[in-house]
Amino acid sequence: MSTVAKVVIPVVSIWCVALVAYNAHASDATRLLLEIASPFFLAAAFLAIVPIIRAENGRRRIPLRAFVPLASVVLLPVASFFTIGPIHNALFEWSFPTYEALIHRIETNGIVVSTNAVQIPWEQAAARLCENVRAERTSNILVVEFDTDAQGFPAHSVGYIYSYGDSIPSASFAGQRIAGPIQPHWYYFVY
Repeated sequence: MSTVAKVVIPVVSIWCVALVAYNAHASDATRLLLEIASPFFLAAAFLAIVPIIRAENGRRRIPLRAFVPLASVVLLPVASFFTIGPIHNALFEWSFPTYEALIHRIETNGIVVSTNAVQIPWEQAAARLCENVRAERTSNILVVEFDTDAQGFPAHSVGYIYSYGDSIPSASFAGQRIAGPIQPHWYYFVY
């Protein structure tokens, strides 16, 4: 393996890990990792082209191994996009029992929720991978929102909503969210 490939492949791999981490669960830490890794990825992409340009300018035959760094710059990011969905789903499956436990505590009045939307302190919520948890009872229907990520520019929140009713009550604080059902009483939202 050439010296260029020994530098390019690890740098591109680190950037792909940062990209997958940010897209699977956006947080301040994963965004910082992606922002730090991105200039190194651009430098690696430029460095991957250098052996090909050198061979072309020297009017000599371009060896096949000169294309290995360039192939890694193209193929590793493409392959990483196929891992984002399964990793995001695995993180949800890992976090979901803590969300259900919080719902159970609220329903059994372990945590008091009124008709006004309240933010549940993180220590009481103990919900994995949540930035913020809000709850409210509207028309005797419990609505709980789990903000898990903040993505995009301008930043928008994404996460999960639990609604005991057949749908999210429009009068609740979560009624204006764009939400799609993922299982009975559970919705994935973007706001």
